[in-house]
Amino acid sequence: MSLPVLTYRCTSCSFMRLGSITWGRGYYLAGESRLPMSSAAGWCHSCDDLRAIEVLPSADAEVKLQDELADLQSRLRVMDTSPPPRKRWWQFKTPKDSARPFLESQLEAAKARLSDYQRLRQALAARNTHPRCLNCGAEDCLRFPPYEVDYFDTAAPPVRIGFSHPGCGGELTAACEGTRLAMNLTGQAYDLEGERLPEYSA
Repeated sequence: MSLPVLTYRCTSCSFMRLGSITWGRGYYLAGESRLPMSSAAGWCHSCDDLRAIEVLPSADAEVKLQDELADLQSRLRVMDTSPPPRKRWWQFKTPKDSARPFLESQLEAAKARLSDYQRLRQALAARNTHPRCLNCGAEDCLRFPPYEVDYFDTAAPPVRIGFSHPGCGGELTAACEGTRLAMNLTGQAYDLEGERLPEYSA
């Protein structure tokens, strides 16, 4: 299955990169455990190029996951106190509430995400290094500021992402121009300091 891919360009020069350069599946090896790694598009000054940049877990992100879990729990409590669906005269059985199984599955998934995130934060609590470029391993890198692109509107104008192209002065833009790619992504292992472990690639 192919997926839409962003195209990054510069407003002042011919720079162009496809966002697929940041695609991949990384994980940390912590003993026998594999902990999921997060990454985002950014700029590596060592590579002097657009790269996938490691995103370390934070207290703010954990609070956001806790809030999402609390919201789902609150919605389920409201559902529990609501009157059950009424059986109509023409129905043999009282209809089941179809929304409940879906909400329960969302709740279990939210619990798992929070648990995994807390394990990850604990595993990386003693880390000494900053986020790394996942291409070269350098710490001289930074994530792009938050921005939103409509993946379904290929006619939409490019979005300025608030990042100045180093050495050029132009601003990088992102747009979904209709390019789609199908890629077989392999898992890449890293130690808890973000160093790549090529012998564990899978």
